Amino acid sequence: MVKRFIPLLIILATFFATALQAGEPIKIATGEWPPYFSESFEFGGFGAKICAEAFALSGLEAEYSCMPWKRAYESTKLGQFDASPGWRKNTDRESLFYFSDPIFYTNSVLFHRKGTPLNWNKLEDLKDKTIGITLGYSYIPLLKPVMENGKGRLDIAPTDEINMIKLAAGRIDIFPCSRAVGYYLLRTKMLPGTGDSITNHPKPIEEGAVYMIISKKIHNGREILSKFNEGLKELKDSGLYDQYLTESLRGDYLPQNDGEY
Repeated sequence: MVKRFIPLLIILATFFATALQAGEPIKIATGEWPPYFSESFEFGGFGAKICAEAFALSGLEAEYSCMPWKRAYESTKLGQFDASPGWRKNTDRESLFYFSDPIFYTNSVLFHRKGTPLNWNKLEDLKDKTIGITLGYSYIPLLKPVMENGKGRLDIAPTDEINMIKLAAGRIDIFPCSRAVGYYLLRTKMLPGTGDSITNHPKPIEEGAVYMIISKKIHNGREILSKFNEGLKELKDSGLYDQYLTESLRGDYLPQNDGEY
């Protein structure tokens, strides 16, 4: 029985590998998170370029669909898309998705107006603030319990750009955002001079790696994970990963007329 079972495993493994090579493109759900992911950026931004190149090195084509991040997450969870990049790990997500090796590292800080100093050491220090949050982001579960014990509230918006506009207008007190993303928005999307009135607290509210999540509902999820990780490693070993990062930091992927990053 064991001898018959082993050849069957080999046949199945060969079938899935062939299906990946010759099948449809890997369907990827993503959203707006410039400079990492954006429809308006060259190559879709640094993160999108890295993911597409990693798949290409394994012989696979990446097909991106841009949508709000909450929809990207839910659609991938249901298996309507194969994968979605740019997510942090937590216990709930690990029960639903396979996580790739880290794509890149980032930290989220609290932006605030310079005229309203912010002092905080623990999340409870924020309980009386109005905090702008972007729908679908991983810091939301961290902040919800804090707000229940104070006079503050969470003000939800669909994009980081809208939250930054609210902060500049004084409609919210603080806004958690990736440092790189926040300063990109201030330099390129806000009215001239807005950046002079906004700063960030140095203490991160979140930091660490972001990953590609791959739905456990699709039959070849593990194979897609393996191929992506192989390609990502090859990209890093070749030196191209560092080259693309340098290009991104230099502003090479910015949309035309978007200024310097």
